[in-house]
Amino acid sequence: MDVNGLACGIEFYLGSDCLSGADGQLTPVQWRGYDAKLRRYQGELLAKREVLERFRAKLAASESNPSCLGQFDWSGVELIIDTLRSAFHAEDKSAHLEYEEWAADV
Repeated sequence: MDVNGLACGIEFYLGSDCLSGADGQLTPVQWRGYDAKLRRYQGELLAKREVLERFRAKLAASESNPSCLGQFDWSGVELIIDTLRSAFHAEDKSAHLEYEEWAADV
């Protein structure tokens, strides 16, 4: 099922390499937490612990050998970071830069 547009935990962004089991199949999702107002469920990974273990292993491998970074799927994590970076309007960014300049002078 395509989960785009539905509420999901951050684990869904850890990469297809973490979301897929040893058999290559994606980890099943259980739909819970129905929001009657939105008429949607929130997805929860059934094997959340295993997904997080695979992510920790990916982090450990990348930290011990940075040359292997390209072997992993970081697209979801990059999407989160890019979204956070662009979360503010240009005016907010400008005000923040002005504050940083002011703070540096103080």
